[in-house]
Order: sequence, then structure tokens, then C-alpha cells
Amino acid sequence: MKNLFTLLLIVFFFQANAQFFSGQYYQFVFYPYSSQVNWYGENTKLKEQKITEVIETSKDEKSGEFFKVKEYKLNNSGRIIEYNQFSKKGKKIKLNIHCDFQNNLMNEMRAQKANGDTIYITRYTYKNNKEISRDYFNKNKLDVPNWRLENQYNDSGKLIMSQSFRKGKLNYRYEYEFYPNGSKKETRYYNSKNKLKYRYTYECDPKGELEDKEVKNRNYCVKKDIKNDGSYMEISEYKNEKGKVTKYIRFYSSDSLLTQSENYNFKGEMNYKTTYQYNSNRQVTKHEDSNKKGLLYTNNFEYNQQGLFAKGSRIDKKGKETYEWKLEYKN
Repeated sequence: MKNLFTLLLIVFFFQANAQFFSGQYYQFVFYPYSSQVNWYGENTKLKEQKITEVIETSKDEKSGEFFKVKEYKLNNSGRIIEYNQFSKKGKKIKLNIHCDFQNNLMNEMRAQKANGDTIYITRYTYKNNKEISRDYFNKNKLDVPNWRLENQYNDSGKLIMSQSFRKGKLNYRYEYEFYPNGSKKETRYYNSKNKLKYRYTYECDPKGELEDKEVKNRNYCVKKDIKNDGSYMEISEYKNEKGKVTKYIRFYSSDSLLTQSENYNFKGEMNYKTTYQYNSNRQVTKHEDSNKKGLLYTNNFEYNQQGLFAKGSRIDKKGKETYEWKLEYKN
């Protein structure tokens, strides 16, 4: 349960800071990985097919039988209203998460143990359909928030400030600055003492140097290189305050399908590579993950006649299947 709780906190943190991580952030959906789901918005494919329940099963290595491991329940807007995670062999509910929506906006998320004891509650408030605050209550004190997030927006609806409070005291603050065309100009990070510690800029080949030596200046740059055949690659470069650069390169086909991604460390060495294959419906059917030593594992995906993810398997570098799971859909 402790590991589950830690995982939930990590997901919660990235959702809270999605604006800052927008360069790397992607929308969580059912497809193609069963463990990724859009908690905060609409699961469009499931809404279109009027799916109200999704059950995930995984194969037990010893018996070869499939047992229920996860269960999602959705409303008619394609939003998750309940999630259950099951113990080994699907006999008991280990974790329950209930989500309440108002006007298609997340109002409350409540996580409980199998015995009904609350793990945490998160409550949300909005203005003009924008989240302006988020209060997190842990199991030890459900009447006073242990953690609070506050957001501010400009007239264009862009997030310009996000600050976190823990037990009523400032935890951190991010400030976001934009160019007139709407592109991001700068992100500033302040610590719990309200001191500016990090400054992130987004121009490629920025001119001049910032004078404040107490602030660690970092740069995140995205370049696009288009080939003659229409295929292209996006190069994301991150430079830290010491001038060291890491790169994340994504290769796309001429019809904008991601075919390969590569991650490079500060030494220019490739740490990680993933290749992708697709079916005629532009759905991922296979991806292989490798590091500098070679192949790590291969994931294979299958889909049903309705185009929904149906089955997945993971094969290790020796060709042995290490995990297999299925999804079942109910109307």
C-alpha cells in the first residue's frame, strides 16, 4: 500500500505541474497502454462507443490463467468515476479511487483502502473553467488540507503562476512568462523561502548572459529538422547551469507518426532508444526499448474490431514473455 500511495503522489505532482512539464508531458489515455488513463478529462474513444466499464486482466505465470487486476468505471461523458485495483488473483479490492465531476470538471478525488479507510482526498475549485486551487487532505487530518496548489492566469487563459503550500507555508512557486504570440518565454522557480533559484528559457541559441549568479539558469530548446521526403525529427535540448546538454530526439514519418525516440546524456552517449511500428489505423502494434548495451524488451499490442486496445505482451531480450494483459469493455 505504501508503494501505491507513493505512485499516486507522483502522478498527482505531475498533473499539478503539467504546464511546466509541457515539453515532455503527454496526455494519459487508455490506448495503447492499459495502465495509462485520462483521470481529469474525457476518454474520447470510450465515450464514442458508450463504454461504461473497462476490466484489465493479467496472466499468472504459473497457472497461465488471467486474473482481474484493475477495473475502471466511466460516466456517459467518458470520464473515470471509479477505479479499483485488486490483490493477487483478483480476489479482493486493494485500492479504490472515486472521482466526482461537476460540469465535466473534476470536483473531488478520494482514495480508500480495502477496509474503507481514506488514504487521501483532493478537492478542486475553478473559475471560467480554469483550475484556480487544489487542496490535498491526507488520512491523518481530513478537515485541514496538508497541501494546497494555487493557480493564476492571464487574460488569454494561460497559466502565469502556480504556487504550492504545505501545512500553510510556501513550498514552491513557478512563474511563467510568454511572448505576445503566446509561446513560452521564461519559467522561474522560487523555493520555500520565496527565493528565485532557477530560471528556464526556451529560445534556441539565446543571446547574452543573465547577470544574477545566484540563480541557476537553464535552457530548454526544441528544434525541428524536415527532410526532403517529408519525414522530420524534433530535437529537444536541455542545457543546465553548467552548460552541459542532454538531448531527446524524436523521429517522425512524413504522415507524422512517431517512429523512433532517442535519449542522450550529458556526455553525448545514447542512454535509451525506442522504435515504434503501426497498423493501418495508425495504432501502435509494437515498440522495442533498447539501451547502449542492446535490446531490453519488446511490447506487442493487439486491438479489437472497434479499434480499442485488447491485448498486450512484453518479451524480454532473451525472447521470453514476462507479462501479458488484456482489456475487456462493457457497455
